[in-house]
Amino acid sequence: MTIPAENTVTSLEENQKARHNRRSEGQRRSHNERTGRDENYYRERYENIEADVARGETYINIGKKWEVTAQRIYQIRREGPKKWGVSAPAPDGETTTTAPAPADNYLQLSRKAVGQVDSELGREDYPQAGEKAWGAVEAIIKALAEQRGWLHNHHDQIGDALRQLADEYGREDLKDYFTFAAELHRNFSEDRLTEREVLRSIERARHLRRELEGFLTDPPPTVGFIPEEVRQKRRWKRLTGRPWDGG
Repeated sequence: MTIPAENTVTSLEENQKARHNRRSEGQRRSHNERTGRDENYYRERYENIEADVARGETYINIGKKWEVTAQRIYQIRREGPKKWGVSAPAPDGETTTTAPAPADNYLQLSRKAVGQVDSELGREDYPQAGEKAWGAVEAIIKALAEQRGWLHNHHDQIGDALRQLADEYGREDLKDYFTFAAELHRNFSEDRLTEREVLRSIERARHLRRELEGFLTDPPPTVGFIPEEVRQKRRWKRLTGRPWDGG
């Protein structure tokens, strides 16, 4: 086996580093070039969501469309001074809104899903009724997450947001209610819960959703909540995309 000379190894390392720098620069440039187009694209997509609601589009389809839209806009403008779609001062001092705030859209989706629960129960489709109840809870958590600037694209982040809210409001009972709602979601694909278990979990999911909706206009009593435990700091990083800085 031939051992490469030291200068050869150094040369290889330099070439790899140069390729990495070129690739990173290309990715940054590509991202910057995409940003403007992406925002315009997702603005148009956002405006079409209201039409979907008016046409009676299913919750699942609207939810997926809105989730991708909201997350992309958030990623594009995360560091911006304003969030798109939220009321902002007009030049003459008045207030204007170009489109409903993202949190309001999730609230509408949540309320719509609540109305669909009884319809599914009337058809005795208990897995589907449970899934609608879960969807109502998930959407209201997304509304709260959006309001606070938290990430909520993945299922794990929904749980993180709920636990963060429970800590901020000092409501450990919310975590128990969330467990029942999540069980309804799992049951949609497994259909192993009895009718009685589904109905019990739906009632708990309804209660959780009502409690959470109140948080949209009710600031947490533990203002300035500080994550002290390691798990809380990790959760904060998953929700915000940045480590806890103590502020």
